[in-house]
Amino acid sequence: MDNHLSKAPPETTFQHQDALPSLPVPSLETSLSKYLNAVRPFASEEEFKATLDIVNTFQEGVGQELHQKLLQKARTNRNWLEEWWLDVAYLEVRIPSQLNVNFAGPGPYLEHCWLPEEGSQLQRASISTWHTLQYWNLIRTERLHPQKAGKLPLDMDQFRMLFCTCKVPGVKKDTIRNYFKTESEGPCPSHVVVMCRGRMFTFDAVCDGQILTPPEILRQLSYVKECCEGEPEGDGVSALTSEERTRWAQTREHLISIDPHNSNILETIQSSLFVLSLDETKPYSSPMNYTNATPQSAGATNRTTHSASQMEPLEPLVIMHLLMPWCWCLCVGIWTSKSKLQKANGRDQRQSEPCTVLRSWCLLWTKKSRVTSATPNSSTWRRHRTCRLCVTPSQRLEKMPSNRRSCTQTLLYN
Repeated sequence: MDNHLSKAPPETTFQHQDALPSLPVPSLETSLSKYLNAVRPFASEEEFKATLDIVNTFQEGVGQELHQKLLQKARTNRNWLEEWWLDVAYLEVRIPSQLNVNFAGPGPYLEHCWLPEEGSQLQRASISTWHTLQYWNLIRTERLHPQKAGKLPLDMDQFRMLFCTCKVPGVKKDTIRNYFKTESEGPCPSHVVVMCRGRMFTFDAVCDGQILTPPEILRQLSYVKECCEGEPEGDGVSALTSEERTRWAQTREHLISIDPHNSNILETIQSSLFVLSLDETKPYSSPMNYTNATPQSAGATNRTTHSASQMEPLEPLVIMHLLMPWCWCLCVGIWTSKSKLQKANGRDQRQSEPCTVLRSWCLLWTKKSRVTSATPNSSTWRRHRTCRLCVTPSQRLEKMPSNRRSCTQTLLYN
């Protein structure tokens, strides 16, 4: 009997998108009632009475007109709130994204079966990268099952922003650039950018239509590491991405004005699947020992370290809070809109940009290093006035030893 039953084709990732209902507009009375309920615990009787009078005046006057305009906007926009929320909450915010906007935490995905240890950085990074690429492939081929609340399908549009996405600075407002496409939509960028000791490399994670295996990815990362061994640290231009947003936008335009080729390099970084940072610091923390979770304790050399038995376990959220300052430090080794970081002792850490998490993820990482101020008058800028930030691939093209699945490593800048 089973042989004669037809099986329904599997659901594709984005197949329910066109059938999703539009975001409803709450009634004016409902919105004002919720506002009064939110204000009530914080207002005295006199203050609440004054607030109630203002709300009643608004409801009977201009509130009606504004609500009609909102309903009109909702008729032409499936999500009337999205654009406003992104702009006001994230894209028009001018303070640096680091610390003020982004959030971060450890990514102990392998630690249940493979504890971090010295010398395992590249091996763990290659496995973590391979799993990340597999997830990208699930989304690109639309084999990731749509998420549901019971039988009700949820919006999957945010998954388009997980990869090949970057928040690009603007003088007054940032923009989100997304280069991702499914297989049915056309070609999609498949390169990964690797940062190491202030330098940036790129390699294609797909060869002959197949994702590189962990050993092949390890070969790419080992080559990057070898190129940087014994060499002085690069300029760490990525530190400029942690600046105040308007200043970073002006800085970005200045980099392009130095040499138009820099625009192509920035495009390569922005369109990459993600940025992998091979960091040199070794933060450590656990529920029983969090003494190395903060910069103060990590930098102490003559301070007594408490044993695990002397310390009370901490909740995971507390540990994450303690770890954040140590993760961020100074940002020479990250691109603050799309990075993933592997520490020297093999620990995996991730930092994300909320404006893309609202629709997706942008991975973000830091590196502990010392940098000069990113202003046009700084010594960093004086160097950049006289030399090119980026080296063209034709000038500095490094190739792996011949192999069917070997990929080309390109130094973006040194």
